[in-house]
Amino acid sequence: MHKYSLLLILTLFLNGCVFNRNFSQKQLEYLDNFRPNAELTTEPEDHLQHIKVSYFGTSTLLLDDGATQILIDGFFSRPGLLRLITLGFDPNSAASRKRLLDAVETYSLSNLSAVVTAHSHHDHAMDAPLIASITGADLIGDVSTCRLAYGLNDTQKRCYELFNQRTETGLLPPYGNFTISLIKAAHTELPPSIRKLVGLNQSVSEDVDYPARLWDYAEGESYSILIEHPVGSIIVQASTSLAADELQQIDADWLFMSVARLTSLEDKRQIFESLVKGTNAKNIVPIHWDDFTRQVDNKLYPQKYFMGKSFAEIKLFMQLNHELDSGANAYVMDHGDYIFLRY
Repeated sequence: MHKYSLLLILTLFLNGCVFNRNFSQKQLEYLDNFRPNAELTTEPEDHLQHIKVSYFGTSTLLLDDGATQILIDGFFSRPGLLRLITLGFDPNSAASRKRLLDAVETYSLSNLSAVVTAHSHHDHAMDAPLIASITGADLIGDVSTCRLAYGLNDTQKRCYELFNQRTETGLLPPYGNFTISLIKAAHTELPPSIRKLVGLNQSVSEDVDYPARLWDYAEGESYSILIEHPVGSIIVQASTSLAADELQQIDADWLFMSVARLTSLEDKRQIFESLVKGTNAKNIVPIHWDDFTRQVDNKLYPQKYFMGKSFAEIKLFMQLNHELDSGANAYVMDHGDYIFLRY
């Protein structure tokens, strides 16, 4: 780790990271206008096939059709940046295991079949290996994600098997009525100094060990995640980047789209258009807008000053949806919010 990068992060921390932010009352009222309505949040009758999609911040989503559960990322630990750059973080420690055992119980994750990571940065893949190990679910990602399962032998072995199967055949096994496809995607564009710090376009080291620090969680490969089910199709785009050509051949019932740094990107309009209009998305939800270095208690918080502009990013998302006349219904989900897809 280069000293200048550490100095940069410490400077950023001292100048802004320590100051948590909250939405103003006016901002909360604006966001409440886009909360899912009763039609979406009312549980269907037992005889109707459905998928319940719950949101837990960043790009963590739980898909549950009553028989099978699929978890995207599963990032619940949410350690602070200062800890990540000094002491590091051990997801296999007793404290971490207890935290994730509590999450499994609180959010009823005991029926998980697969944990899928969008890429291997800490805010996506930090907790995924241990959650997979605790629940017996498959861990799905690239080689970097598999390497993060260090010490979890059965989970890591299965992760490599699935990666090799996907490399050879392009397919993953079905999970109940769910079919999962990973489509290569670009990561959100970052400033040069931050790119190096978080290992953009780099792989997690073969010698990764815990406790791991921020820079140990390199990007690996980034993916758009497509989940297909008889009830409908869902795309999770955890990076704010242009849709791949393959993704634009899909009609999405629901698109969960990252808005991280959206206001700072020159091609923001093209990104939105390629994802929302390119996939003919019927319903869209902004994700990855919250402060993922802050513990949550039933609600999400806006990012700290130097990390992003949460409210502006969500508002731009809504404005672009209107200006481009996408035809998609747009919603904002808070921690623990859920919607039902149904026939």
